[in-house]
Amino acid sequence: MSALSRLFSRLFGSRKVTDIRSYQKKAQSGQRCSLCKKRAARLTFYADGSGKVIGACRDCKANVEKVGFLPL
Repeated sequence: MSALSRLFSRLFGSRKVTDIRSYQKKAQSGQRCSLCKKRAARLTFYADGSGKVIGACRDCKANVEKVGFLPL
């Protein structure tokens, strides 16, 4: 057990210290399209007149623009 781990265990009791880098790797997998629910590396976000916001992948882009959503 390293000195830093011992210090954290004394200060915070039974709370475990986790490495933040493990969470950053999970966030890079991409977001889901609001329409087809597929993971996409890049989404374009659109809003309608009432303020509803969706994220659309390239495949769903044409459908969203036909309905009348405006790109943000």
